[in-house]
Amino acid sequence: LSAVNLPSIVCTTTTSSLIAGGASILAPAVGGLVEHFSNKGILFDPMEENALFRSMDEMIQRHGEWKAEDLRDYAMQHFSKERIKKDFSRLYKDLA
Repeated sequence: LSAVNLPSIVCTTTTSSLIAGGASILAPAVGGLVEHFSNKGILFDPMEENALFRSMDEMIQRHGEWKAEDLRDYAMQHFSKERIKKDFSRLYKDLA
């Protein structure tokens, strides 16, 4: 089992934790990662043989482009406990 075969929810949860810590990401372009993190680091094609290597090189070249404070702010706006509670409450009210 390779990392690119992990369910996107696991990848998204881990990645949101990294973003909350102010770290830019280097991850496969799968599932929710594309939706939420396309401009928070580098996403690569998991089916392309050399994509990870090229993306690592690109990450080094673009070091410093992503500001830790901006990444943390994004994570808090989209993945904080308060935001998740609010979204689930709205969903349950809409379903009721």
